[in-house]
Amino acid sequence: MEILFFIVGIPVFGSGVLIFFDHLLFVKRATVTTGIIKGYKKVKGSKGSFYYYPIVQVYTIPDGEFTSSYGSSALQYKLGEEVKVLYQEEKEPRIKSRVPYVIGSVIMIIGGIFIGVFWHLFQFNMWSVSIATIIIGYGAFKLFRMLGKAGIQNVDDIKEKYRELKSYKESGISFHSRSAGPENNEGELISTPEQIDQETAVYRKSNKVAAPLCTLIGIAAVAGAIYLGMEKYEFLQVAQPAQGEVVDLESQSSDGGYVYYPIVEYSPQSSYDVIRFKHDSGSSPPGYSVGERVDVLYHPKDLENAIIDSGIFIWLAPALLGFIGMLFGGVGVSMLTAIIRRV
Repeated sequence: MEILFFIVGIPVFGSGVLIFFDHLLFVKRATVTTGIIKGYKKVKGSKGSFYYYPIVQVYTIPDGEFTSSYGSSALQYKLGEEVKVLYQEEKEPRIKSRVPYVIGSVIMIIGGIFIGVFWHLFQFNMWSVSIATIIIGYGAFKLFRMLGKAGIQNVDDIKEKYRELKSYKESGISFHSRSAGPENNEGELISTPEQIDQETAVYRKSNKVAAPLCTLIGIAAVAGAIYLGMEKYEFLQVAQPAQGEVVDLESQSSDGGYVYYPIVEYSPQSSYDVIRFKHDSGSSPPGYSVGERVDVLYHPKDLENAIIDSGIFIWLAPALLGFIGMLFGGVGVSMLTAIIRRV
């Protein structure tokens, strides 16, 4: 079952890498010019929320006007505002923005977490490595073969294939997918100051509570991550190593399933006393098996204050909490900034 974390993590991580470096290469190869925000295309999302895609007027490119591939739930720019535009021949222009870097980085982190969990849970032996190699190799072969046949080499190719799939809907074939952009979605044109003011008022009203709440949750989560991190650091400064053995697995129900916590026994240095403790983190499926030998770290003045030495994964909880805090905080701050910009 551990291989599922890897199977999920690899394509997620790869998607983040593709988004990040596709935009990086586009920026390096593109010509920078100036455009003016002409309006927005308001598109309804899959969950009933609305997204605004900037419409940019550029006088130095052949088509003269384009709709950005990246939209947001807030109006990011003012009418008539000048923006930097990246242009390549035979490529869709893009507004110069850090958004693709942020999105790519976040997706890479999420994929990396899945891969890290796999690495922590995976039991390395000849049989498991062989099976995993076969599954991963076969999956990679099928994926690259499928992408090659479809002619997909970058993000622009993916967008083009998405447009082709959307055309089935116009032909009367039932097809549903999340929106990847505004190109083939019917949307309302927002292009007058009165419309902008109306949409801004609706946004401020709907996010009057959500924006500060997300910000506060983010701050609290980051503060909790710092506290956990300091606690771990102080423990590791005095912790002593020992050898232990998993003697039991304690199961606890969670979201309709079970999480298994290893129960470990060890003997402190220069002592024959046997100390039993429950590891501070569990997993499903179990990350350890009964009878497995493990490295232990314990507090010399509080022998039951002990953990399994899982290396870098000791920092997983504060790191994950900090990541969640930064996500919530970032969303909250961006929402507050959008509200303030339009005041």
